[in-house]
Amino acid sequence: MRIRPTVAFAAGLFLLAPPLAAQGFWAGVGLGSGLQQVACDICRGQGNGGWAARVALGGTLSRHLLLGGELHGWTDKTDDIRFTFYSVTPALYWYPSTRIPYYLLGGIGLVGFRASDQNERMSSSSMGLTVGLGYEMRVTSGYAISSFATYTGSFLANLKHERTDITDAQVSLFQVGIGFTRR
Repeated sequence: MRIRPTVAFAAGLFLLAPPLAAQGFWAGVGLGSGLQQVACDICRGQGNGGWAARVALGGTLSRHLLLGGELHGWTDKTDDIRFTFYSVTPALYWYPSTRIPYYLLGGIGLVGFRASDQNERMSSSSMGLTVGLGYEMRVTSGYAISSFATYTGSFLANLKHERTDITDAQVSLFQVGIGFTRR
């Protein structure tokens, strides 16, 4: 996943957010750092750190519940190997308190991973669980600065070399960041 297209997509969401927010829609974007790991029989099990991005969009169900979708992306290049991770997840956001603007989120979606160099490619694609929490600090009416932490882990994943399954795998990403929310 490239950072520039993600930033352009996020900027487009924010331009659309004010008219949509009046109808109960909301949007959020964020950048941060992520720690990605692949665990399998042939993997070293080490985590890679890199840039992470988050884009979220959805609708308001009530003062305490939001329903939306999250797109998480992460990338790093180490020893001429490009690592990428993404997840696309429908998510439910629960704001337990109207006085303290923190939230918990969770959802099940698609998780993908890829490691490639000039000659070879390894990848994984499967279902995954995303859980997280965040805190929103209102800046103006309808806009907030938000901090977030999420964990996404795959299940029933296979690691493939080119198109051949080589082993079962567990792919995960832990990310923290800061962003903006429009509601």
